[in-house]
Amino acid sequence: MRLDGCPKAREIIPAASVEERANLLAFQGLRRALQPGGLALLAVLTLACGAVRQPVRNPLAEPSASVMAPGTTVPPIVTTVPVPRGDRPPTSAEVEPAAARAAGLMAEWLAVPQREVSVAAAEAVLWPSSCLGVAQPGVVCAAQQVPGFKVLLRDGLGGVHAVHLAADGGGAKWAGETTGQGQVVSLDYTTRRVTVSVNGSQIMLRLVAGTLVDPKVRVGVLVVAAYDPPGSATALPTAAWIVPVS
Repeated sequence: MRLDGCPKAREIIPAASVEERANLLAFQGLRRALQPGGLALLAVLTLACGAVRQPVRNPLAEPSASVMAPGTTVPPIVTTVPVPRGDRPPTSAEVEPAAARAAGLMAEWLAVPQREVSVAAAEAVLWPSSCLGVAQPGVVCAAQQVPGFKVLLRDGLGGVHAVHLAADGGGAKWAGETTGQGQVVSLDYTTRRVTVSVNGSQIMLRLVAGTLVDPKVRVGVLVVAAYDPPGSATALPTAAWIVPVS
């Protein structure tokens, strides 16, 4: 009995002709199976050759699962989350720490122990500009809302002082309860006194460690002075800042 239909008995042929040869063998086997004794021949062919083989796979012709070169690492995906601009007042839970910070600053500015400065009132606010509600001549303020706090403090003599804060902790200004425009009559850094003539009246102010005095301020210069009234009849008003009129 010939086994020339078996792929094991022939030479290796290209993968493209294997399917044609398998189809021919299947047709011949079916024809023989229909003849007398064909069933026995079909059984012998099956045992000798096994089942019809699938076409030979060519790995080079198949799409690759990855196009990355060996050893190449995939860069991480970086997502940038925009930081929203502050457009709301801080929460009430943030007011207490801000008030404590303001009290510490005022104690430094007045050069007194912090125990002599107490919090009279504190609230969360939304300042209309980067100047935190303290407008000074010659200072340009960025027109954007800034979340922050307004804290009223009381010193040991009963004087009231206002501190304006930014919520991010980056800005703090001594506001001054009263402002007046006038000419500098005298300025003495030794005695820490400055006298300003406002509307025909001379007001003597005391200078403290936290008083902001512009370097251009001198006798005869027209200035704007912000100050806090005294807490007693024997004390002087305390200057918060003095800047020349631009």
